[in-house]
Amino acid sequence: MPTVRAYPLGLSVYVPSPPARPDAARGKRQAITGWSPGAASRHRAWLQSVDPAELDGHGYAVTLTLRDTPPDAVTWHAMRKAWWERMKRTGAVRWHWVVEWQRRGAPHLHAAVYWPEELTPAQVLRVKAAWQQIAQEFGVDLGAQKVEPITDAQGWAKYCAKHSARSGAHYQREGKGPEGWASTGRLWGHGGPWPVSEGRTFAVDVQGFHQMRRLVRSWRIADAHQEKDPAKRRARVVAARRMWQRSGPGASCWGAREWVPAHVAARMVAWLADQGYEVHDVTPDATAEATAGPLRDS
Repeated sequence: MPTVRAYPLGLSVYVPSPPARPDAARGKRQAITGWSPGAASRHRAWLQSVDPAELDGHGYAVTLTLRDTPPDAVTWHAMRKAWWERMKRTGAVRWHWVVEWQRRGAPHLHAAVYWPEELTPAQVLRVKAAWQQIAQEFGVDLGAQKVEPITDAQGWAKYCAKHSARSGAHYQREGKGPEGWASTGRLWGHGGPWPVSEGRTFAVDVQGFHQMRRLVRSWRIADAHQEKDPAKRRARVVAARRMWQRSGPGASCWGAREWVPAHVAARMVAWLADQGYEVHDVTPDATAEATAGPLRDS
């Protein structure tokens, strides 16, 4: 049956794929060469599974940049990992990172990093200086590095949502990375214990699935109208109205993954049930909360 899954920060509506045959051959894993639709979808799914209300400590939105482009992805990711090792020695307990590209091709890193205590100005400077020391051969301007407090629980989600919303066609995600790179390597990841939830899962009938798609579209349009910037509001409204204007095989069964708040998703599902659509709560364990493993860079 079609499925609706409500995460703490998002909603997924989809028709499950049939299970693969046990004897099906798995394809050889290819080198990662930029953001794919699948990678962007998995990134967003993980972000939406995080419960910001359960995040402890003090979070900081960090942006690390370079003047010159490293020769390859191996060098770039070695610097990223070295910086995180230094952050752990300063007491950092968790982080989430995203790699993007500047228009001139150089990579830069967006990260949300959490420490147990609020950082002093001197500690903020050390966070920037650590990157300057690690990546100095590629030209690091200390003033161009940003370390800004995440001031509320929802702030982390808003910060991440801005970058996760970009598609593979956005200039910061398109292509195969800088010229000369055979691959880009992983473009997002996280380390440390994050409070994540598998959310609640509902099976609905086909008619309920299509009604849910219409509800998601209506919510997106209403949410877009709340945008204060006129130009952004117009673009968001147009995009929301056109979200199901697609053609091709299976277009009527395409699902959605949207930043619909959990309480709104719950009301949508309850409304389907009230209207007589077949709805079943198939959450494996409605009270189970999954937490990331030991501190690691994944």
